[in-house]
Amino acid sequence: MVLAKLNLAIQPTDPSSFVQRTLFGITNSFCLICLIMFASGCSRSESISDQEPEKTLKSSPKIVQEDPEDSQIFGRLENSSEKTQKLANVPALTIRPATQTELGPEIQTASLELTRRMPVEEVPATSGTAKWDLEQISALMTESEELVSDDSEVSESTRLARIRENNQRIVSLASHAISITHDQPDQVPQFNAAVHSLMEARFQLSLQGDEAALQELYNDAAVLAKQQPNSVAAVIASGTIVRLAEKLALRDEVDSPWLSEHVRQAKLFATNFRKEEARAIVQLISAAELCEERNIILPAIECYTVILQTFPESPFKERIEASLRRVSLIDRKLTLEGPTFEGQLIALKDFAGQNVIIAFWSSKSHEFANQLEELNQLSKSEGYAVIGINLDSEPQDYQEFLLSHDVPGKHIFYPVADLRGANQPFAKQYGVSKAPSYWLIDAEGLVQATALSLKQLSKLTSEKSITVEN
Repeated sequence: MVLAKLNLAIQPTDPSSFVQRTLFGITNSFCLICLIMFASGCSRSESISDQEPEKTLKSSPKIVQEDPEDSQIFGRLENSSEKTQKLANVPALTIRPATQTELGPEIQTASLELTRRMPVEEVPATSGTAKWDLEQISALMTESEELVSDDSEVSESTRLARIRENNQRIVSLASHAISITHDQPDQVPQFNAAVHSLMEARFQLSLQGDEAALQELYNDAAVLAKQQPNSVAAVIASGTIVRLAEKLALRDEVDSPWLSEHVRQAKLFATNFRKEEARAIVQLISAAELCEERNIILPAIECYTVILQTFPESPFKERIEASLRRVSLIDRKLTLEGPTFEGQLIALKDFAGQNVIIAFWSSKSHEFANQLEELNQLSKSEGYAVIGINLDSEPQDYQEFLLSHDVPGKHIFYPVADLRGANQPFAKQYGVSKAPSYWLIDAEGLVQATALSLKQLSKLTSEKSITVEN
């Protein structure tokens, strides 16, 4: 069989446990955990079956499928004699192959983590069954995880090659499992687990620069959405594309087709899978925040607007509205004033004619403490005024930090306890919950950016004009 050459000592496992736990992890836990983290810390209707990116995005080469028996399995669900479907246009995968370090976090998916806890079954599965396929997939995923964390002298290139080979074998095994379970009502959990494994393997291969795997991932998602809309399998496939687009967008510090694609796919997911509210909101927030970090504002506004329009009863409505107010400030005049700890009044209008950095900070933030030297350089040497907005709850923490650190600028800190911490009025109004976070106001009083890192602030000092780099 396919894995006969692996020479692995594989213990039989229980695929039913693998199936149930895997599906629970990908459809529930991920979304709820992400939303809890978010709580503490316009769109156009479009069918997901039309997986063609916007015209402004580059297209990948048209790829000829060398092995339609494996790669086009979903294309045969309705009619085994159907011709290979039209290839979708996707952003060009002009990326460097992933390194072992980059693959590590992505390999550790819910399904892989569960393999450690799967009980041993007394009777091995029969070769050629979906149950056997899933057992072998589990073993291959475990081996890939061990390769990522391996401290041996095996070179990284060798490990990556073995991981790539494992993923290619997973594609074959999952495709076979899908082909024998897709029309069996009692095999739906096995079918969904196989789809998850197939999408994850193609996700990993795409990260390593495999154009064919990227194309197949898009094609499979389109066919699943068309033939099995609102199914768990369709959700898995679409969600995988959102993850991949985000991962590729994060690789570049500048704008790229994959950033636009990340936004587009997150919007498509929300439009086509409205019952997946938690996951859809998490994906849209992630896309919006990434755009805001790069000062690409319109797509960020679109993402927040989609959330409000598609999920109007969301418990996070207030936070989303605040975020939308924040990103809508770009190129507008801002009114800001508040008291200092000593009772004086600080107003942004008093800094007219100066470039101003608004720094949201907390004494608990080690990152902010480590950035003070550079922030002082911007303030003293480059002439930037600094208005600090403190997010501490206790006056003692605020005072002790100022006494022990050289913090530039003047700082807003309310004497009323109910207006401190998470209830700081200005931060709450504009959805700022992360410290440090930096805004930039130009000499004319116009907001230039609302999610700058200190690295981006430093870049601005070398420019003649106050234009935020993407």
